[in-house]
Amino acid sequence: VPNKYGAAFDEAHHTIFEYSIKAIPFATMSSIFLPWPFGGYSGLACRIREALSPIYRRFQAANKILDQESLRLIQACRSDPNLEQRRDMLALFLKAEEKERFSDRFLRDMVLNMVIAGRDTTACTLSWMFYALATNPEVQRQLCKEIDEKLPSGKKLTPKSLSPSEMPYLNGVLYETLRLWPPVP
Repeated sequence: VPNKYGAAFDEAHHTIFEYSIKAIPFATMSSIFLPWPFGGYSGLACRIREALSPIYRRFQAANKILDQESLRLIQACRSDPNLEQRRDMLALFLKAEEKERFSDRFLRDMVLNMVIAGRDTTACTLSWMFYALATNPEVQRQLCKEIDEKLPSGKKLTPKSLSPSEMPYLNGVLYETLRLWPPVP
């Protein structure tokens, strides 16, 4: 099953970057040669360019999907009869509404912030960790040994089984990766 949210996030990320890079020369020139309100990064010329740009329209379409999917997740969580048992971030926000009800827009922004905060930083950390393991075969052997001993095939994986007390070498490798290559320096 394709992940609509993930695909839309990738499309929005790619298209806004592509649009921004291509728009910089135009916006710079318009700010030099056109008076306000026509010139500049938020001037009329840039807004017209934005409206005519197929790349920007793709960004807007992806952004619309992100909004729709976020609202779908929020509504599903709000109507979940097992909300009190849930421990995910969205459910925790909804349970905190006893004092003040959060708007769907606020919750949508929180969902997107959680995705942004966890997606690229996690991917970056894992990439560097696998690089470190690939370039340090002895560390890789030690880590594989710990994993094979502590998590034999068929053993149920739990957060406790990955804790520092249970898997000290894995945690050491992860923390050393974060020390050498922090995803957010």
